[in-house]
Amino acid sequence: MSDSILSNWFNSLPLSEYQQAWETTVSHGQPKVPVTEHLGDPKLKVSTGPLLRLVSAFENKSNNYRATILVVTKDDESDYSKNPTIRYHIGPAHRNDLKEHLLSDVISTGEFPVIKLHQEQGYSFWRFSVELDLIHYEQRIKYSLNGFINDSYQFFVPRNDQNMNVVAFSCNGFSLSTDTSTFKGSLWLDVLRNHDRKNYHVMIGELKASFDQFYLNHYLQWFGSGFMSGLKGSTLQTAFPTAMAQIPSICIFDDHDIIDGFGSYSDRTMSQPIFKGVGKAAFKYYVLFQHHSSIEEDLSKEPGRILGYEPGPFIDQKSISLFTRLGKDIATIGVDCRTERRLKRVITPETYKRIFLKLETEFTAAPFQHLYVQLGVPIAYPRLVWLEKLLDSKLLAPIKFLARKGIVLNSLVNEFDGSVEVLDDLNDHWCSHNHKKERNWFIEKLIDFSERHKVRITIISGDVHLCCVGRFHSRTHISHPVPSDAVKEENKNILKAPEHDSRLIFNVITSAIVNTPPPDMMATLLDKRSKVHHFDSTTDEDMVPMFMLDSNGRKRDNVHFMNRRNWCELIPVKNLNSSDYKVKDRVLPGPVANQDDGTSANASTNNIEHYTPYPVTEEGVVMFLHVEKNHEDLSGATSEYQLTIPSLT
Repeated sequence: MSDSILSNWFNSLPLSEYQQAWETTVSHGQPKVPVTEHLGDPKLKVSTGPLLRLVSAFENKSNNYRATILVVTKDDESDYSKNPTIRYHIGPAHRNDLKEHLLSDVISTGEFPVIKLHQEQGYSFWRFSVELDLIHYEQRIKYSLNGFINDSYQFFVPRNDQNMNVVAFSCNGFSLSTDTSTFKGSLWLDVLRNHDRKNYHVMIGELKASFDQFYLNHYLQWFGSGFMSGLKGSTLQTAFPTAMAQIPSICIFDDHDIIDGFGSYSDRTMSQPIFKGVGKAAFKYYVLFQHHSSIEEDLSKEPGRILGYEPGPFIDQKSISLFTRLGKDIATIGVDCRTERRLKRVITPETYKRIFLKLETEFTAAPFQHLYVQLGVPIAYPRLVWLEKLLDSKLLAPIKFLARKGIVLNSLVNEFDGSVEVLDDLNDHWCSHNHKKERNWFIEKLIDFSERHKVRITIISGDVHLCCVGRFHSRTHISHPVPSDAVKEENKNILKAPEHDSRLIFNVITSAIVNTPPPDMMATLLDKRSKVHHFDSTTDEDMVPMFMLDSNGRKRDNVHFMNRRNWCELIPVKNLNSSDYKVKDRVLPGPVANQDDGTSANASTNNIEHYTPYPVTEEGVVMFLHVEKNHEDLSGATSEYQLTIPSLT
């Protein structure tokens, strides 16, 4: 056993080193692609990795844990006299789990099996298989690559009775036209600071964004060093690959892995050979880097994958949705809403059947109490159908013609098919007129699953470059002109006991962890459109008021939408300090540190339906949104906003 690993076993992460690396990068101005050093013995030229991916856990009522580690090496500068090796040490995550034992008595060692997954353009892709047993205490795994030890080469696995701590994020990269120099902070530093205290077990989200990221060299640069280059500057997100080496991820396929709005242009545009070629290349590298698999493999062999019924129309590959257990009580399903997408459809009926059959099968085999549904695009969000109709109106035809000719407003239309630039974003949304019927059917199916099995459902989305929380809930009749005693009692039960409301579904929207947020005007427009909608006769939907205070502490009028960079975490109540979150306490959504400073004044009796405090339940979850305080602050410091999500009883 390595003495250095043993002596530093319980040490904190080297946060000061991470911070210094970022500050050095910023001080040098526009960064360039860093030159990686050779490491280990035999020497390896590592271009990307290690990248951790959670495959599955708690399968078939067992206490198993499966993951993979991906490493990409440069062939002409690496010694392949033997295959690369990853050796590991596994032991307690916390000192108090030692009890009367010596550390050396409880740490065990091993080596993760490896295969060469893929080889192209002078690079080899190595996949290491991680198979561990979960026991009665949380475990820390430290690993080395060809004998090379790094303080960041470690990760945590939960106890066998513990649900996982989850990080959620999206829009992890700048748009090509962004002036990257205006953003001095890195929210990945904030993720790592919190990880050092809370031990995250998994990340869910989208790992990158930008038009040309799917090409191999861009993937290698972004995943390998956090580097990407745009039209107005480059960025080097040094903390991103560091996080990928120590927090396993589960990621879904979306347009940020291809080009913005892929599938939401007209079928005529999408059927062009160049578009289909882009889609195929994007899918190939998504599978390689984010599934640690090859499209030449039989992807159906992995039990957690739900393959689409037939290949998508513009990618020629079957969609890949993912089911993963995150504990005995929590599961997640990441829904591929991109591979089968076309202008007037998101997912085929046959693939929906496969998705819900998987949920039923898994629940029957081992019931769970909470389901996280990952959707790239928000599903509970203000409607902008009026704007769609305006932008698609024939009244704009003369202006669009002049814009295509470059005479006026040449940025109004996109370069692909000459339609209005933002129309593909609007067509992408579930609430667009093209998808509304499918969207409502999907929500009804989720509510039905929730009601029949007593499973709380929480939807996690990104895409829109701001954070907010959409909400479905049982409809009340507070404004009823002459409410009967039965109506009064029903209203009381809905508002006082949301833990019994199977229609209570939150859509947590967290975006963007790197990319630039929209202007205040857009957030204000969304706020003006965030009315209460009657989903059906028994269900309403609205936005949750959370942002009574800005992240800098100032009071704000727009309480529904926060247009600052952000990321999110979902922590089971049992994993939190019991003195901070006591079971049966009721907590108003909003700033963590300001529950009693008057920010809840809006929760008057007239607004109780909108400003609803939610109970802390033993099997519940607390969602924290981390919102950047100042994008010029090198530390990437954030303020926290909380939402308690009760279990369904």
